Amino acid sequence: MLVTENRESMESIENTGSPQKKPFEPLYIVFQQLLVVVLGTYILLPLIATSIVLTVLISKELPNDFPYLDAETRAEIYKETTEKFQKGIQSDTKQIYQSYIEVMIKEKPWLLIVDRLVWALCFIFPAYFILGKFFKGEYTNLSDPFSLRTMFTGAGLGALVFLFVIVFGFFLTKIFGKQNPNEFQEALFREMKGNRSLLLWSLYSVGLITGIVEEIFFRGFCLKQFQSKGLEIPGLIFTSIVFGLVHYSGQTSISVPILLSFVGMFFGLFYLRTGNIWYSISAHVSYNSIMLLIAFIKGGEIQ
Repeated sequence: MLVTENRESMESIENTGSPQKKPFEPLYIVFQQLLVVVLGTYILLPLIATSIVLTVLISKELPNDFPYLDAETRAEIYKETTEKFQKGIQSDTKQIYQSYIEVMIKEKPWLLIVDRLVWALCFIFPAYFILGKFFKGEYTNLSDPFSLRTMFTGAGLGALVFLFVIVFGFFLTKIFGKQNPNEFQEALFREMKGNRSLLLWSLYSVGLITGIVEEIFFRGFCLKQFQSKGLEIPGLIFTSIVFGLVHYSGQTSISVPILLSFVGMFFGLFYLRTGNIWYSISAHVSYNSIMLLIAFIKGGEIQ
């Protein structure tokens, strides 16, 4: 009797502190996170981005004296301009978005920050309500210790990841061909050369904000949810693949999502090994910023 009670006690102690793994737990988490990714990618992002694109292009098309015209004339001009771009986005969406990218990069670089904040709105907020509140998943609250040592260590790790991308990317190019950038990257890198103003706006948005926002989503929400269930390896693999696929577009080569999946895996490893999301954020910001600084020096030749 004593032996039986002791064995049960020992088993109880051994099970304490380690999450109980259910057979279909990984698939259940994958379903939850794909729900957020699909919602953000195919519903929220197109809806909000299209509204911003139309607003920016319509305001650019309006005549300079538009504010000084009478109300009836303004209403008529605005209606005609709106209908023009609404028809354009239905018949040639790619051309409309390319026009918006040109305006954003050449004339209104502050829209780069708006673009990143829209991404946060479309992914982090759904993740918070769907993964955190509805499915009761764990997520980071950004309370992990942050210091200059954390920042510089993370920045150094980001630089090492960038070196890996250069070397590994060279071999992928030999296999899959040239790594063509997407429309946004191509236009940004082309205009970046020697453009200090665009560099600063890009460092704020593509460098800093993107690094913070994407790490909060991919590592702080998605990977953290797997980690809390003791599923670090499946979580690392799945979130890294999704990270690569989210950065893929029809214009880029297949080597791009492969390469960026490895980049996401490195960022995930930094988070899992340190237990501190600020390491992966610093690495991500460093990685993006190095790329922008090289584009500032070399322009479109970076590709």
